[in-house]
Amino acid sequence: MSRKKQYQTSDTRAKKLLSSKGLYFVVLLLSILALYYKGAIINEAKLLKYMKVSASITLLFSLFIWRFLKFKDYYLRKFKDRLYVVYFIVAFGMSSWLLSEIIGVPLDYYLIHESRVEPTKTIDCEIVSYTRKKKDKVTYRFKGELYNHYMVIPDERVTDVSQKYMVRLRVKPTLFEAYYVESIKLVKL
Repeated sequence: MSRKKQYQTSDTRAKKLLSSKGLYFVVLLLSILALYYKGAIINEAKLLKYMKVSASITLLFSLFIWRFLKFKDYYLRKFKDRLYVVYFIVAFGMSSWLLSEIIGVPLDYYLIHESRVEPTKTIDCEIVSYTRKKKDKVTYRFKGELYNHYMVIPDERVTDVSQKYMVRLRVKPTLFEAYYVESIKLVKL
């Protein structure tokens, strides 16, 4: 039996998994949830960010090692091609980013759940910059970090939003000094 034939017949589980619609539906659903929760938690500890990224890289790297050991001859041939190596590095980077965002979904949900017992605080933040295009994007400073949010700037003639408006956040503190944003709006000074 040739090596190519052996590769094709021995990897049926991976082919079934990659051809199932359920896998792509779950990944799409978790990606949408990751985008939804993305702006809900602010001031997240850097340790949590590093933990999500390192967990995703560890998972992908262990999967790669397992696949490499299983199909060693195939990958040794493929890694001689420079274009395949570049493709592999880009795919690994994008996959680890997507996986870290997906890992963050249950973590963000847990942080939101833990914040429900805390009292709501109202915090006014200065506007650092803004962009007026199809959607108005405001960049504001909260506890030394910059955050972006798309919102409607009410007055079309306003030339300097940062001098006439501020961002008002209604937040609830949660674990690890993070905050769950209940609402965000522009208020006149």
